[in-house]
Amino acid sequence: MQKQTLLSRNAILLIMLALAGCGSTPGSENPEHYIIDVTGTPAVLNCSKSYTFAGHYASEENDTVRVAVAAGDLMYFQFMGDEILCYRYNPADGQNLSLRFDSTYDSFYLNNELISVSLSEGSAAWDWLAGADEQVLTGIRSLFISLPLSETEMNALEMISGVISNPGLFIEGDSLLEEVLSVIKPEWLIAEDLNFSTISDDIKANLKHLELLWHSGAYHLDPDFLYGLPALNSLIIEYWDSSDITDLQFEKLKSLESLSIMESDIHDLAPIAASSKIKNLSLVHCETLNEIGPIADLASIACLELTGCQHIIDIPTILQMPSLTRLSIPGNTSQLEFADIISRHDALQVLEMVGSDSITDLSPLEGYSGLKALTLDFNIPDLRPVYQLIGLELLVLPEELFEDSLAMAEIQQAMPGTRVIAGGGFCLGSGWILLLVPAVIILIIVRKRFTGLRPAKVNR
Repeated sequence: MQKQTLLSRNAILLIMLALAGCGSTPGSENPEHYIIDVTGTPAVLNCSKSYTFAGHYASEENDTVRVAVAAGDLMYFQFMGDEILCYRYNPADGQNLSLRFDSTYDSFYLNNELISVSLSEGSAAWDWLAGADEQVLTGIRSLFISLPLSETEMNALEMISGVISNPGLFIEGDSLLEEVLSVIKPEWLIAEDLNFSTISDDIKANLKHLELLWHSGAYHLDPDFLYGLPALNSLIIEYWDSSDITDLQFEKLKSLESLSIMESDIHDLAPIAASSKIKNLSLVHCETLNEIGPIADLASIACLELTGCQHIIDIPTILQMPSLTRLSIPGNTSQLEFADIISRHDALQVLEMVGSDSITDLSPLEGYSGLKALTLDFNIPDLRPVYQLIGLELLVLPEELFEDSLAMAEIQQAMPGTRVIAGGGFCLGSGWILLLVPAVIILIIVRKRFTGLRPAKVNR
């Protein structure tokens, strides 16, 4: 009887452990990709994966936008009034996200629950925060802070820091930057003007819970600073040069699972291959990159993004990563290489083909199962192989195709269960520059179909 009771307890324990893993955030063994619908914002980007080079932009404010995401991905939303919300996707929030911005108190709501507040000097949000119920404050997930702040506002920030647990921080400006980091212990951090070499040990201690860091290349990325972030599992880097990457010992980043390198001057991926835990690797518009061979040694890799890497000479390396669930192929992928890639990857949930003009035949996709999202930003003579993709939830096609009403009617009739949208390889500038572009201008750019055109960079 005692033995039977022990077995029963063990069985219950195993069930509890199994349930504990359900709906996990970054770190799950087999990352699930979700196709989410978003209302309330005309622009959505998945910065952890595609950066600013592929996304969905609606032409009307009340349209639904749709995007493929995984747990922990950093999402970027821009509203009609130029308001910005960054948010890490949590599957517990569901696949239908309703966003709303309250202009009175500069606050953002997700599915009618307060999740973020925008704070700047003189903002009405400060008075609202001072009188807000503690239960409401505990639901805040992120703060958008425009510096500088007054002494009174810094005191208010310190007061609410004890209530809001490890929020995400999006900081503009450098005045009082370290003072803000001395009172807030962020879970994720976007701060272009953060000079790693001047950060005090006390502030470094405040960053021990930091899971995601977005670094722009204004300052040198200090390896020792990164090594001191024990919880860092996601790193997004813009404008990195080859000297920085060779100085970094990735094996010392013990928790790193997601690495996104954007618009960077890199040549050798061998340092990255030293990491044993990387599951998501996004190399977007790294035009100096020629070889990807070393990353074949990443045993855990499940997501590989190579959008805008037009000079890869060893594309067949991708064949050595058959467990990929999300793939963005290089623009110079040939028809034969595309066919080989599809034949060797049977677990793909998301496939992005941006700028892959050499591919004219999609027949390798015939009979493929499990694909949830497909992006094509170039014209294909025959889309009929795509019609056979049972279970495809999202099909992103070039905007020019939507001008052909007969073609669109045929596609919709053949794929009634698939959301077909215009989008693909939008090149609207870097993440930091995009923050300075009003949403209205973004919509004008999209309507005029400036696909592939990059605005001039400033403040580099």
